[in-house]
Amino acid sequence: MAKAKTKAKNDELREMVLKARDEGKVVMWVLPDQLMTAPVEEFVKQPADGILWDLNRDEVCALSNKDSIRWVNDFAVALTIRQLVKERDELRHDLERAMANHNADLNTPPD
Repeated sequence: MAKAKTKAKNDELREMVLKARDEGKVVMWVLPDQLMTAPVEEFVKQPADGILWDLNRDEVCALSNKDSIRWVNDFAVALTIRQLVKERDELRHDLERAMANHNADLNTPPD
């Protein structure tokens, strides 16, 4: 009976997560027995530390779960997210600098 209840609860959770995904949201398990939902578009604007903290996937969490081989992929996820956020931030900085230079050129009188 307990297995049937657990399966039903997991099926319900799965449906909620998939529905949220279809709505452009991410569902995270943030506290014991609490779920948090956030628009993916907003969630990914965080620094890497914030993303990894909310997902419980930073390197410390990954290494603390060595009872399961899953920690290897969790650790890889942390490194990947950090690199992607770094590249995003560098591109954003480059774009802002290019836009500032372009605007400065537009405001410079011709010779």
